[in-house]
Amino acid sequence: MGEVDWTRSQFVQDCVAEHNRLRSLHGAPALTLSNQSAFHLGSVIYNSLLHFESEIIDRHSQDAYAYQ
Repeated sequence: MGEVDWTRSQFVQDCVAEHNRLRSLHGAPALTLSNQSAFHLGSVIYNSLLHFESEIIDRHSQDAYAYQ
């Protein structure tokens, strides 16, 4: 199976357009999307979600011990 061309995804294009609209409100330059940047962004989001999930599990475990 070949690589996905995320730059052709309408959803991704809509997200980048909205992100750039918000950036423009702050005078920031618009971003452009390439397959390389989309792949990097996906890995950053994935790793962030894994970190967030592990923090929730840790907090839940600490709360469980507090009630014993």
